[in-house]
Amino acid sequence: MEIQLRITDAQMVATLPQDHGDITIDRNLQAGDEDLLLAASEHRIIASGAFPAGTDQALRLHLGWDIETAYLQKVMTAVIAGTDIAEVELPAGVYQTVSAMFAEIRQVLVALGYQFGQRPVAKKRPAKARHRFDRQLADCPFTVSRNGASATVFWRKAKEMEIAAGAVLRRDGILNQDGSVSYGTKYGDKLRADHADAIVNGRTVKPVVLRSVNEMGLFLYYGDTNGWLELVDADGHTLDELTKVQ
Repeated sequence: MEIQLRITDAQMVATLPQDHGDITIDRNLQAGDEDLLLAASEHRIIASGAFPAGTDQALRLHLGWDIETAYLQKVMTAVIAGTDIAEVELPAGVYQTVSAMFAEIRQVLVALGYQFGQRPVAKKRPAKARHRFDRQLADCPFTVSRNGASATVFWRKAKEMEIAAGAVLRRDGILNQDGSVSYGTKYGDKLRADHADAIVNGRTVKPVVLRSVNEMGLFLYYGDTNGWLELVDADGHTLDELTKVQ
C-alpha cells in the first residue's frame, strides 16, 4: 500500500490509495457531514465520534468509499472496546466492504504510530508484606530446614537475626537458567565470607548475627524462597503468621 503524507506545523494528512479518502490528524478539527472523527490519547485511538477526557489529538476520516460511515463507526467503537470485528453485527451486504475499509485504515494508522483501544492497565504488584518486631518473641527459637540447610534462629531485635551455633549450611549454589551463578548465591557466599570465622566444614561453630530474615535465608540456603514462611516455632507457627502486620 502506498499513501501520501502532507505535513505542516498544524496537521498531518495521509491520503489513502485508490481515492479511498484521507485521514487528517490535528488538535482542533470540525467534521463534515460525511466525516468520521476519532479521538486519540498518547497515540492510542480511544473513542469514535466523541472526545473523552485525556484526548490529545483528533483524527478526521474523510472517506471515498461508497458506504455509510455509520457502519464503520460501529466497527471502530467495537474494536476500541476490545471486541473482535467478526462479532460486530452488520448487514450481510456491507460486512465485507466495511471489513476491508477498516483493515486499510487500521494499517495506515498503525504505520503512523497509532493503536486501537485503551492502554493496558499494568497489574499492581501485591504490596510487600510488613512485619512488626515483637519483644516477647526475642527468646523464642524458630527452626528452619530447607535444601540441606537447617538451623535454630532467634529474632532478637528489629534488625538482628541470630543463627545459633550448629547450623548446617547448604553446600551447592543456585544457578540461573543460563547456567550462571544466581545473585542469591553470590550474596550468600559474601555473607559466609564475612562470617568465615564462625564456619567449619559447612557448619557454624558459634552464633552468627545478621540484619534481616532475608540475610538469614541467603546465608543458610542462598535465599530461594520467602524466609518468613520457613521459620517455624515449636507450635508450628511461622514467623510470618506471628508478626505480619495486617
